[in-house]
Amino acid sequence: MKAALAAIEVHKSLPPDRAESFASTFFKGVDKLNVTQGKLAEGRKALPAMLPEALARPNLWAFPTSRKRAVTGREAAEQQERDEARQRRRAQQNHEENKMWATQMVVETQLRYSQREGQTQLVPDTQLETQLSELSKTPSISSEDESSASTDPDTDHSNPEPRRSGRVR
Repeated sequence: MKAALAAIEVHKSLPPDRAESFASTFFKGVDKLNVTQGKLAEGRKALPAMLPEALARPNLWAFPTSRKRAVTGREAAEQQERDEARQRRRAQQNHEENKMWATQMVVETQLRYSQREGQTQLVPDTQLETQLSELSKTPSISSEDESSASTDPDTDHSNPEPRRSGRVR
C-alpha cells in the first residue's frame, strides 16, 4: 500500500513526458507481479492439503569394522534372522512366564480364600496344593531349542559352501 502511494506521489511530481513512460513502466511491473502471483496461487491449489506418507526406510545393517574380513550381505541377513529368532524366543518365554505367574496368583488366591472361608471349597486343598507345586517349577528350555538357537558356522554342516579362512579378505 505504501509503495503504491509513493508511486502516485512520484508520478505527480514528474513532468508530463516522463510521467507517461513512468506510468506505462509501472503498469507493466504490476501486470508481471499479478501474473506471477496468479501462477503461485494456482500452484498452491494443485498441491495436496496434506503431505504424502513418509517413505519406508530401508533396513540397513551396520557392518562390523574389521581389518580381517568384511561381512557379506548373506552373513548380515543370517545374523538378522538369528537376532529376530532370539527376540521371538524371548517374547515367547516372557509370555509363558507371565502366564505362569498369573495362574500361580489365581491358585494362591483360591487357596487363601478356601482356607479363610472354611466352608464349601471351590477346589479341594490337595488339588490346589498340587497345582501350586507344579507351577513353582520353572519352565526350562529343551536341548533341541538350545541346539537350534546356536548356529555356529564352524559346527553347522548344513551350509554347502566351503568355509573361508579368517585371514582371507
